[in-house]
Amino acid sequence: MASFVASWIDSYWITSRGRRVLAIWGVGPEFRQAEGKPMVGIKQRDLERRFKMSEVDDGELQFLLMQFFPSGRYVSAWELELGNEAAGLKVVYAKKSGRICELVPGVGLTEDLVAKIEREIEEKLGSPAVSKVARLILYAGLPVVGYWRYRDRIILRQVPAGAPQAPQLWADHPLVCEIQFDGANDPWVNMLRSRRESRQLALLLTLLVRSLRLPEASSQGWVLTPTLSAQESDSVASELRSEYAHFGYIAPSDLGDSDFLSKQGDLSSIILEPEPYGVSIGSTLTLREDIEGYIDAYFRLPDGERRKLLRAAYWLNVSKGAFRISRSASFQSLVQAVEALTVTPAGQPKCSECDRTIGIGPTKLFQEFISKYAPSAGGGDDERMYKMLYEKRSQLTHGNTLLEVDEEIGLTAPSPNQMAEDELHRKGSAICRDAILGWLRYHAVQERDD
Repeated sequence: MASFVASWIDSYWITSRGRRVLAIWGVGPEFRQAEGKPMVGIKQRDLERRFKMSEVDDGELQFLLMQFFPSGRYVSAWELELGNEAAGLKVVYAKKSGRICELVPGVGLTEDLVAKIEREIEEKLGSPAVSKVARLILYAGLPVVGYWRYRDRIILRQVPAGAPQAPQLWADHPLVCEIQFDGANDPWVNMLRSRRESRQLALLLTLLVRSLRLPEASSQGWVLTPTLSAQESDSVASELRSEYAHFGYIAPSDLGDSDFLSKQGDLSSIILEPEPYGVSIGSTLTLREDIEGYIDAYFRLPDGERRKLLRAAYWLNVSKGAFRISRSASFQSLVQAVEALTVTPAGQPKCSECDRTIGIGPTKLFQEFISKYAPSAGGGDDERMYKMLYEKRSQLTHGNTLLEVDEEIGLTAPSPNQMAEDELHRKGSAICRDAILGWLRYHAVQERDD
């Protein structure tokens, strides 16, 4: 395995499903498909069946294939040629779904090698699932006190006693998120499943809990030491110094066996209540009282609809993270979250001269989506605000403007326009999130009734 990893070059390709795949280039024999001749009697459809192409996860299948074919190259955005010193295999992806749709045998692919790969796939991907638990850190906008559990699948809990805590109310407050998933006996497959399952359900939680967000990807930067949490009340600015460090949070790992969800013990339960607006001194994180119903609704969705919802949740999470560095980028991400769920009607007429679609446009699609899934009693005022949201997003996307707060940096009082933009941003954040949750409720009911 070590030699396989060492042959990878640090270059990545993104599939339409959002999966990052490591690209490896030109370190093996050129792939050659037989010119109209079957590979030692191995037909493509038989190969796809034996390798469980339509049954197992694409990422896991590709990972195992790369252990047998450690070199390769990308022929196009949809074709990956894998090889070793003696044999080759082409992996083809469907343009619309991004799923693996073909496994084409290449020269040198023998029955012995196919049988070996088949056994590996059966052993590591086809064996009965083993219960495992992934643990990760999320950030909340308020301190987290207590424990909450969704059936035997998800836990949110405060970090263990003695773990570092933010020294102020308005901060990124860490909490532990535990996700149960169906693991495997192979540690590498477990790692893939752990990352996939934990990220998907963590994204869902950031949609359902307004102040919850994912940590940024691992990165480095300059920090001041001693940090705020380590400073004594009588420390002075002259004692500060700069250090280059990793961003991130690590909690003590005393939460029990990694194969089981942790117990509540003597922790209090995190409060469930109608979503609050605003905070006060002493506030702690609460969860919406209907959170379990929304998670049930998510699990009733078919895979394709889940992926759409998670894309919307991703953009809402981006909006939260971008808010502190660019209000304009944060605003754009709100509308993109809704656009992840909008569907252009089929069969719209086209212009006979330029062949462009003449039917309903993106602004109207956005307005209709909001009106359907987040209706209110505001009448015409609501319609005007929906239009303003999309128009402002279009101006930002095309680079015509920035929100004033991003252009006018200083200590002057905000202008009336900046105040209006801030209010539009605040309302837009609530409306877009409510509409996405409305979409989830509607589609989950449809699936249940069907």
